[in-house]
Amino acid sequence: IPFLAMLIVLVFIHELGHYLAAKWFGVAINRFSVGMGPVLYKRTDKKGTEWALSLLPIGGYVAMVDKEEDFPKERSVIGQTYNQKTRWQKAIILLAGPFMNVLAGIVIFTVLAMNYQVNITPPIIDQVVENSPAEKAGIKPGDEIIRINDRSITYYKQIVMIMQANLDEPIDLVIKRDNETINTTLIPEKSITYSENGRKYEKGLIGIISTTPVFQKTGFIQAFSISLNLAYDSTIGNLKAIGQIFQGERSTDSISGVVGMAETTQKASQDWMQYWTFVAFISLN
Repeated sequence: IPFLAMLIVLVFIHELGHYLAAKWFGVAINRFSVGMGPVLYKRTDKKGTEWALSLLPIGGYVAMVDKEEDFPKERSVIGQTYNQKTRWQKAIILLAGPFMNVLAGIVIFTVLAMNYQVNITPPIIDQVVENSPAEKAGIKPGDEIIRINDRSITYYKQIVMIMQANLDEPIDLVIKRDNETINTTLIPEKSITYSENGRKYEKGLIGIISTTPVFQKTGFIQAFSISLNLAYDSTIGNLKAIGQIFQGERSTDSISGVVGMAETTQKASQDWMQYWTFVAFISLN
């Protein structure tokens, strides 16, 4: 049930993006459906759009009018077909779905950060593992990582996300040590772990341990900033991971299928904070 609820909500948000963009540009809509297959419930609004809930919650769709003859004759849709719109309008309509999912992820993260204690641990290193890439690069306890590959670092969580997305690739770091700024380069080591069901996960590690974690509620501005950082790092990390899979540098097991997501959702549903954090990450991805 938690997985199905998440799926329905995310599909609705995604399709709502397509719908709103299409309506903004004056495209007539035949049907807005959450789910696929046989229709369980439907209602037609005053403008002739059928709102439907279908049996299989594996997706959804917004059926836009492509040709004027696709719409009931009693309603005129002159100039309201998808094919009559410009290329840039069509592109915005197509991109509006993913955009709404990203926006939803940011909103969820922001609300969580304002109402629950979230991890805002600073990017300060407490320990460096012996013979690790970090030690070989000259990193020492007490150092603060302030930039990675031209990306400003505010929280330790950002370091973890960036390193997990980089396998055997050189990483440029800017470190603050006392009043000195130091530039160094290292290559994260590939680490392989296995889940309870035998799924293989690969990530990059550099051999550092943070200071004592800091958890607290935040104001709107800081919460929104944290959400933007998470959205950016998560999106870039996933794009890199997909590229690495196509290049044969990362196992396809790193991608969770429907069963894997259902198992994770079930575990996360035992805690509302974890559940909505997971929903936000899935929405971003």
